[in-house]
Amino acid sequence: MNHIEFFGPPSLEEIAYLSGCSPETLVTIWTRQQEGAVELLNTEGILVARAEHTFPAGHSVGKRSAYEWMRSQMQKRIPSYDSSWPVWVSLTPLGNKEDLAPGDRLICARVPKKRLLMSFYNPWEHILQCMALIERSDGLWPAVWGMMPYLAMNGEGKDRLGRANNCISNIPECECRESWERIFDLSLACTAGFSGGNFLQATLSEIHISDVVGIT
Repeated sequence: MNHIEFFGPPSLEEIAYLSGCSPETLVTIWTRQQEGAVELLNTEGILVARAEHTFPAGHSVGKRSAYEWMRSQMQKRIPSYDSSWPVWVSLTPLGNKEDLAPGDRLICARVPKKRLLMSFYNPWEHILQCMALIERSDGLWPAVWGMMPYLAMNGEGKDRLGRANNCISNIPECECRESWERIFDLSLACTAGFSGGNFLQATLSEIHISDVVGIT
């Protein structure tokens, strides 16, 4: 079975190659988890995201809305997804033992590509900011934006902004929301004007003990 592992940020060509790989291809992932979650992984054989840990008291504005959106995207794109809260992982190493916060453990695992919803990290941060602004507007699409809610990502998207003269009000909400889904299109990495960066993240519903390569 094919296996893909990145030891640092991949090149845009490597990202485009990954987009075309078989769903059965094994992909190495890394995730930081609290020691309690690792204990459950060892005793129950599975690691899942729990709402009380994902959304602690005082969590950032927009986080729950963004996670709900990501959950809906996983439902749409992963046939086996069970609607659980997403486990967040990186496709590049997350530092070493000295970089871990107290109580954190670093898990390295290998899972089939078909269980992952991979996306570009930098534009995901843009979506988080949009969700925060929507939450501050009582869940309604804001009439005034302090940032552009439309996500361009490449030359084609930038052309769309150009035709709208960068006027926020000229781009409908539905078109802005559709543009957010570009973060999942890894093939954009090799298109003209690409601006999504080369840091990849992924979400999945669970990590099984049989997926684990090592725990630091």
